[in-house]
Amino acid sequence: MSNHITQLPDAVDCPKMETLLLQDNKSLKDVPVEFFGRMNALKVLDFTGVRFKSLPSSTQKLSLLRVLSLDYCRLLKDVSVIGELNTLEILTLRESGFTSLPESYANLKEIRILDITLSRCESVPTRVISSMKKLEELYMQGCFADWEKGNGQNKASFQELLSLSGLTILKVDLVDVSCLPLVNIYPDPNWEKIDICVSGSEQRSSAQSREAELPIVREFEQYFRRTHGRFDGVKSLYVDQCTDIAQLIKLGNGLPNEPVFPQLEKLNIHHMQKTESICAEGEELPFGSLYKVKTLEVGECPNLKNPLLPPNLIQRMPNLEEVHAKGTSIEAVFGFEGLTVQGGQLRKLKRLILEYLSQLTSLWKGPSEIVMFHRLEVVKVSQCDKLRHIFPYSICNFLCHLQVLWLEDCSKLEKVIVHETPEDMILPRLRDLVLGNLPCLTDFYTQEASLCCPELQRLNVKDCQRLETNLSDYHSDQDIQLIPEKQLKRLETFRNSAQ
Repeated sequence: MSNHITQLPDAVDCPKMETLLLQDNKSLKDVPVEFFGRMNALKVLDFTGVRFKSLPSSTQKLSLLRVLSLDYCRLLKDVSVIGELNTLEILTLRESGFTSLPESYANLKEIRILDITLSRCESVPTRVISSMKKLEELYMQGCFADWEKGNGQNKASFQELLSLSGLTILKVDLVDVSCLPLVNIYPDPNWEKIDICVSGSEQRSSAQSREAELPIVREFEQYFRRTHGRFDGVKSLYVDQCTDIAQLIKLGNGLPNEPVFPQLEKLNIHHMQKTESICAEGEELPFGSLYKVKTLEVGECPNLKNPLLPPNLIQRMPNLEEVHAKGTSIEAVFGFEGLTVQGGQLRKLKRLILEYLSQLTSLWKGPSEIVMFHRLEVVKVSQCDKLRHIFPYSICNFLCHLQVLWLEDCSKLEKVIVHETPEDMILPRLRDLVLGNLPCLTDFYTQEASLCCPELQRLNVKDCQRLETNLSDYHSDQDIQLIPEKQLKRLETFRNSAQ
């Protein structure tokens, strides 16, 4: 560890030592040739942040080594001796100075994790990565990106990755999206996490022009549509700044009737300027599509059309637990037209976060009697200036698990719960209630019927000029705390970090 070592002995007689940690010794610039000669049992070796230029030849004697960390060894050029460590399982070379992945790495038959992120590696020979048959995680972003098209002759091809049946996590860069195979040659990969950055040049740069990206995005959209079935194992998908995609999922004609993202659990869509929908309303998704999605986050997609989740998506997402929408032009979040009560829509939804939705007029379109928020626990609505109410009375019997209700900065909000015929109502688990900057709010419910919140513990009401609030109105069995402004900010920070 960081203990200011400047020099190592020529040899160390430690035949039973299994772990050696020498990371962050920045003054250490050389390792003696025979330093590892008597460390035959060593299994873990960490040289992170050390400033040497090469590993000693005695490194190859570490016949039992399992883990080798050479992160941030920016002066390290020669890493070829590592190819002799055929028991190695984890190799990390993040931000290290080598420029080519040695051909000898094809001997690393036991390697499970390889990380060369942001290294200076610009060359990967063909059939090196594909020889790592037990590889499970591969991290290569910020370095080599010039993959060979088709079957590589001189350098690695993307098809080599498809041949690795155990690979579950992949993070790579591409210079040209055309290197991605469009024909199923290998069995579908089991990728659970995939992060592919498509760049118009070999050097990653934050200064790329938007125009330079557009042709690549169009081609990638075509690939995305034609090969979505190849990513059956993906559990998390983050789509950001793909400016030319109108629909995230577009099946079209002639495609196989197979589920789309059947293992996906988290879907994030951000800064998509031309995106109009996740999937065309009315387009029938194959059964099993998006079935396991638990979290949906959509932000800064100004052209997204109504509703965010149309009936065809709601039917395919019975396990949805969290929806977070921010900065879109939708008028409704959910579309229930044509759905039936038997469908049990949104029974598992727990969190609903809506922010900066300037055109939002209601939470859903369609009959309210099929809305079943049985497990809804947290609702936060802010900066939705066309919204006049949150819930109709008819669904309040399904709000039996609601614990947190946070409403602020909605300039037209008049009532939280709207009613036709006043009836007594109970929110049995409501614990925290925040009402802030709601100038048109006149009632939480109605003065003509009883509202009972037996578990209400914390209440904050601020800048609601037309609302007359009495603690007795909530009929709580608890001692209600009026949340001070400072504590409210801490509570908001905590809730945001928990999202």
